[in-house]
Parts: sequence; structure tokens; C-alpha cells
Amino acid sequence: MNCNFLSQTDVETTDKTRSRIKQAVSKTKIEYVIIYISIGYAIKSRTDEYISEVHKLADNRTYSEEFNRLIFFIKE
Repeated sequence: MNCNFLSQTDVETTDKTRSRIKQAVSKTKIEYVIIYISIGYAIKSRTDEYISEVHKLADNRTYSEEFNRLIFFIKE
């Protein structure tokens, strides 16, 4: 897992960045391999928030996205 911090970034910009990354990855073709990524993010919007809590929220959202994809594959 990788963690990147985007400073001075709002929700809209972060979501657009996330979408562009996922779109680029989905276009990547490797023979016999399907690539999936999960990207969770959280915004630190208050000075009294701990970065560790913001990181934990982003991490939880990443795992939630992975879980939802797993459920989708099981239903197919």
C-alpha cells in the first residue's frame, strides 16, 4: 500500500485526481493480468485534527472500496 499527501487540496480536486489515476490504470494492459487499484482519501480540514486520524480514515475508505469490488465480483 502507498500513501500520498496532497497539501492544500480540496475534495473536488482530490476526487478528480483519484478518477484520473484510476482511469489511467484501467487502460493499462498487461497480458493475462487485470490490474485494479483502490484509492481512499480523506481531507484534513481543521487544524485540531491529527494527521494519523485523517490517514486512518483514508485507509478505511481504501479497504471499503476493495471490499465493495469483491462483493461485485461474487455477485457476477
